[in-house]
Amino acid sequence: MERGLVVPTIVRLAELAQLFDCDIAELLRESSNRPTEKGVVLAHHLARLNSADQSMLLELVEKLSDRLANPIA
Repeated sequence: MERGLVVPTIVRLAELAQLFDCDIAELLRESSNRPTEKGVVLAHHLARLNSADQSMLLELVEKLSDRLANPIA
């Protein structure tokens, strides 16, 4: 599963979710390539921070995103 060679069954996902004390959706979200799912992951990280640190992290992500989207030739 770690190498993407085997797809877990729903039963296996439920077992893993119970083992890690999380929702099945959380397991799927972490491996998703969809920007909306990645946004949820970032929101969980931001929620742990105070307001000033949230602002600093968002500014850093914005600058990094702009830089990576428009690399200097």
